[in-house]
Amino acid sequence: REIGDRQGEAIAINNFGVFLGETGDRQQALVLLEQALAIRREVRDRIGEGFTLMNLGALYGQLGETETARDYLEQAVPIGREAQDGRDLGNTLNILGRVRLDLGDPKGALEAQTEAQQIQRRAGDRRGEALSTVSLGEIAASLGDDAKAIELFQEALDLQRALGNRRMEARALHSLGASHAARGENDEARAAFEAALPLRIAVADRAGEIVTRLALARLLVKSGDLGRAQREAAAAVDLVEALRTKITAQELRAGYLAGFRGVYDVLVDVLMRLDEREPGRGHAAEALSVHERGRARALLEALRESQVELRQGVAPELIEREGILRRTLASKAEVEMRLLSRKEPDAAGAAEVAREIDALRLELDRLEAKMRAESPRFAELSPAQPLSLAEIQADVLDADTVLLEYALSKEGSYLWVVTRDGLQSHRLPDAEKVEAKARRALELLATPVEATRPGSDELSSLLRELSETLLRPAAAAIDGKRIVVVPTGALQLLPLTVLPDPLHPDSPLVARHEVAGLPSAAVGAFLRRAHAGRPTPSQTLAVFADPVFSSDDERVGRRSPAAAKTVPVVNSAPVAAATSRDSLGHALRDAGLNGLPRLPFSRREAQNIAALVPARERLEALDFDANLDSARSPHLSDFRILHFATHGFLAASNPQYSGLVLSLVDAQGREQRGFLSAADVFNLRLSADLVVLSGCRTALGKVVAGEGVVGLTRAFLHAGADRVVASLWPVDDAATAELMRRFYEGMLGQRRLSPAAALREAQLALRSQRRWQAPFYWAGFQVQGEWR
Repeated sequence: REIGDRQGEAIAINNFGVFLGETGDRQQALVLLEQALAIRREVRDRIGEGFTLMNLGALYGQLGETETARDYLEQAVPIGREAQDGRDLGNTLNILGRVRLDLGDPKGALEAQTEAQQIQRRAGDRRGEALSTVSLGEIAASLGDDAKAIELFQEALDLQRALGNRRMEARALHSLGASHAARGENDEARAAFEAALPLRIAVADRAGEIVTRLALARLLVKSGDLGRAQREAAAAVDLVEALRTKITAQELRAGYLAGFRGVYDVLVDVLMRLDEREPGRGHAAEALSVHERGRARALLEALRESQVELRQGVAPELIEREGILRRTLASKAEVEMRLLSRKEPDAAGAAEVAREIDALRLELDRLEAKMRAESPRFAELSPAQPLSLAEIQADVLDADTVLLEYALSKEGSYLWVVTRDGLQSHRLPDAEKVEAKARRALELLATPVEATRPGSDELSSLLRELSETLLRPAAAAIDGKRIVVVPTGALQLLPLTVLPDPLHPDSPLVARHEVAGLPSAAVGAFLRRAHAGRPTPSQTLAVFADPVFSSDDERVGRRSPAAAKTVPVVNSAPVAAATSRDSLGHALRDAGLNGLPRLPFSRREAQNIAALVPARERLEALDFDANLDSARSPHLSDFRILHFATHGFLAASNPQYSGLVLSLVDAQGREQRGFLSAADVFNLRLSADLVVLSGCRTALGKVVAGEGVVGLTRAFLHAGADRVVASLWPVDDAATAELMRRFYEGMLGQRRLSPAAALREAQLALRSQRRWQAPFYWAGFQVQGEWR
C-alpha cells in the first residue's frame, strides 16, 4: 500500500484470507478475499482474479454454501483455461469436483477430478496430483466402491508423505479411515483416525479436527468405549462452538452450524447410551442440554441482538449501504413473486432473479458482519446460552404443561418428556422411517381429496403409527396437560394435533390438549422475558385483508373502494365450503395458482374479527389500504394483535424471502410494491402479543438442520411478536374464514382464552361440522412461540 503496488497488495490480502480460512476465522477470510478480488479486477489481473475466485469457492464450500461455491469456481475455470496454467486450473477443477460431490452430482464431480488429475500430471504438479487422488477416492467412496477408494487413499497418502504436506496427509488418513469403517474394518479405521488427529491439531486444521474427532467417537460407540466417545464428541462440540463465534453473519452462522449438526447428534447419542448403562446419573438431562445447544441458536442470538441498537457507533456509509441492499433485496423478492404468480409463470426469469437474490444476500451477510465488528454494542453481547433442565423447568413450564422435545438423527432418536418436577427419556425408532411416515402423512393431510377424509385407510394407519411412536411413551405424563413441542426434522411440518390421543385413540390429540410449538426451549424462555420487559400496546387489533392484486380488479377506478364489498358480514351462520376440487382450487389462499385471484372471504374474515373490537382500538386495512406502507408502518408497534388475511408466497429457491402479498396496484391501477417479504418483517419493531398469518403455507420456509424453519414465523418472532399462528399447507378460503371467526371469538369474547386454547376450540368446532371434518380444513394452523 505504501508504495502503491496494488497487485502486490491483492496478493498479500488473498494469502492472509487463505490463512484465516484454514485456521478457522472463515468470515474474516471472506471479507479479505472479496477485497482481493475487487483489487484484482480493478488492476485487470486476470490470472490473479481466477486464483481468488478459486479461493472464494473453496471457502464457501467449507461454510456449506455449496451453490455459491460452485458459482465462484465455474467463473474461475474459464480464466484458468485462458491462462493455460495447469496448477491453478487443476486446483480449481479439484475443488469444483468436491463441491459437485457435495451437491449430489458424482458424475460431474468425477469429470472435474479426472480432468484435474490429468492436467496436474502433465504440469508435473505432484502436490495437485496428490490432492486430486484424494478427491477421486472420496468420489469412489460416495459411489460405494470402498475397495477402490482405499487404493486411491493409500496412493495419495504415500504422495503426501513424500511431499511433506501434513495437512493433506491428515485428510488422506481420515478418508482412508472412513472407507475402512464403511467396510466394517474397525481396527484399521481407528488406527487411521488416531494417526490423522494429531496431524490436524498440529497444523491448526480445526474443521478437520472436528470431523476426525466425530468419526472417532462414532467408532468408539461401536466398540462400547462410551467414556472416550463422550470425550471426543464433547471436544468436537466445543470446537464447533468456538469456531461459530467467529462468524457474525446470522445466515452464515446458521449454515455453518447445520454443516456440523452431526457433532451434537453424536454427543446426544453417547450420553443417552450412558444413561441406559448408568441410569440416574444425570446423563439424560445433560443430553437434553446438548440437544438444546444445537437448536435454534442463530434465532436465539438474533432475538437477543434485536433488543440492542447495534448500529450505534457504526460508520454512516455502512448503514447507508445496508439500507440500499435491503431495499434492493425486497424489490428483487417482489419481482420473483410476480414472475412466479402469473397465470403462466416465468420460471426461467424467476431463476435468474433468484441468483441475483443469492448474490445480494451474501453481500448483505458480509456487510452486516463488518457492521457487527465495528459495533461497540455487539462486542458487549455474550454468546447465547442454552438452558439446563432446571432452567427449562423453572423458566418455561408450569404445573399444567409438559414439554416434548424430539431428536431424530441417524445416530439415534430420542424423546425427552419434561414436567415442572421431572424428566423422562425414551429411545425412538429409526429416524429415517419416522420421518418418511411423517412426510407421507403431511402429504395426505395437505391434499383436499378423499385421502384426507376421516376413515382414509392409509392416512389413519399412518397417524396411528406416528401416535404410537411419538406420543405413546409420554401418554401418562401428558394426560390432562397442555403440550409444548420442540420438534425436529420432518416433525417441524407435521401438526401433532391430528395424531390419535394415546389414551383416547378414537379422538385426535387436539380433543383434550392444547398444543403449541417452540423452536427450542431457550427461545421460549427468551420470549417470556422479553414480553415482561416491554410496555403494553395501546391498541388491540390491526387487520389486513382483501388486497387488490391487479389493475383489472373491479375496485380499481371507483370513487369509494369500500363500495366494492362483495361479501356481507354474517356472524350467525357459517359460510359455505367449497365442494369440488375445481372450486376449491380457486378458493385456496395460495399464490402461484393461476395468478393471484381475489380472496373475498378474507374480507368477511377481517370484518368478523374487527367487529369484536371497539372502533377506537382497531385498524382495518382493506382493499387498497392493505398495502406495503401500512404493513411496514412504525405505528404497528401500537397494536397487540396483527392479522394478515391474504395470499402467502413460498419462494422455492430462496424460502427465507417468502412473504405475504398485499395490494400490488393503487386505486388508479398503477403497479406498486406490495410484497411483504420475510426480510422486510425481520426489520420491523413490534410489540405484538400475537401475529396471525391467515394465508397458505405461511409456517413454511427453508429448513436448516438444527436451526429449524427459516421463514415468516421466525421473522415475526424476531420483529417482536410473542407468538405466531401460521399454516402448514394451502388452506381453504371459506373454512379459514370460519376458523378465524371462532378463534377470535374465543380470544376477544367473554372467556378471553389464550391463543393456544382459542385455536384448539376453533379447530374442534370446525371438525364437528361434517363438511369440514377432514383435517385438511381445520388442522393446518399451529401456534409457534409463547404458549401462555
